[in-house]
Amino acid sequence: MSIETTIDSLAKGLVARLKGFAGLTALVGARIYLGTVPQGQPRPAVTLQLVSVVPTGDMRSHECERSRWQVSAWGDTYTQARTTATQVVAALSGFSGSLGGVATVQQIFFDDQLEIAERPDDSDGAGFHHIPTDFMVWS
Repeated sequence: MSIETTIDSLAKGLVARLKGFAGLTALVGARIYLGTVPQGQPRPAVTLQLVSVVPTGDMRSHECERSRWQVSAWGDTYTQARTTATQVVAALSGFSGSLGGVATVQQIFFDDQLEIAERPDDSDGAGFHHIPTDFMVWS
């Protein structure tokens, strides 16, 4: 399997895991996206992106063994973002096994987390909160 296929499967599997976690979907519904939150979508929401990959294998084949994923909780208030981030950690940290039937992981480890107050470019001046959390995924 190519590294691109492995990463694609992991991305789909992580989204499936998040969308299947009741505590998180109670807060965000289906607003769990790869990349960015589509314009006009309400918060709270969750985004997921690949940060880095450490491939293994020889010159002919590479398989992903370790990858870093950033899962961001977005909220209109600090409490909304914090509660969402807490559910993201509960859904992923320590997980091992099948991710939605599309990928299997040995273990997902919580790595770090940051809290950011954001100011949008729009004229209303309303801020929002962003809590990115990094996870190391061993596949």
